[in-house]
Amino acid sequence: MRISELEASSGIERIWGVEADTPGKTPPEGLQEIGVLARLDGVDISYDVLDTLIYYRVAGLRVILEIPADLPVAPETALMLGASAETEVSLLPPRSDDDVAWQRYAETLRRYARVWLENTNLLTQIHPVSGYFHYLCGHELGYEPATLTTDDYIEARFAMPIPRMESLKVQLEAAFMDHLGGRDGLRELVLAVGAATYEKLGSVVTEIEQRIAAQRAALDQSNAPVSSLAPSTDLDSTPHTNANRTIPIISIAAPNEGLTTTQSATHSKTATTHFHYADSREER
Repeated sequence: MRISELEASSGIERIWGVEADTPGKTPPEGLQEIGVLARLDGVDISYDVLDTLIYYRVAGLRVILEIPADLPVAPETALMLGASAETEVSLLPPRSDDDVAWQRYAETLRRYARVWLENTNLLTQIHPVSGYFHYLCGHELGYEPATLTTDDYIEARFAMPIPRMESLKVQLEAAFMDHLGGRDGLRELVLAVGAATYEKLGSVVTEIEQRIAAQRAALDQSNAPVSSLAPSTDLDSTPHTNANRTIPIISIAAPNEGLTTTQSATHSKTATTHFHYADSREER
């Protein structure tokens, strides 16, 4: 569908593969998510595409810049655009079964993976690169997702034969390990991020405690009840002790970007499946 047709339609909540034949400025009522196909004017991404990304993102939609497998968009350009427009970037797989096309696609994923890891300040989600990296990080800590992806986008846009998927996973993991210096480098990164997250959590809890204490003191002075200040939360109340201070556990949900478990053993090896991030080399 073209953007001009989409803006004249109604009753659509999610749509992908939209061509920006004109600058999209007015999302139809009810639209929540859009995937806009990248198009080049010369060597640069078309202004019609850029305007559509920006206007639809400002309107509060989930916006995904979709890059076809045969479109030569530099990783640096895609990451910068995704970060500045606050959109996701999706590297669509080939539409054919040609081995050469799939090998080129694997090379594209590896190239994007290297650039993505070199620019960690750019918080751009690159499908399927970032999702598989997140899976590997969780796997390193013993985390195994309980279900297949709940992201309709991943299910729809990354369905592929199992052998293709397994090959891409191997090549992506190799790119990650090359950049990080192997499995030890990945574990070091994961532990460093975990430590920083825990430290940040502790500082947040301390700030909350200080605010509550100050509010209670102010109310005590005015003989006002303090029960209304008790924070209402669904956090797990099981305490953890840190520096003589009790901190509640906060359950952090895994991103829904396609982290999955392994394929069932009943799957045919030539069946079509969705791109997922389970390590099929392990026995379940």
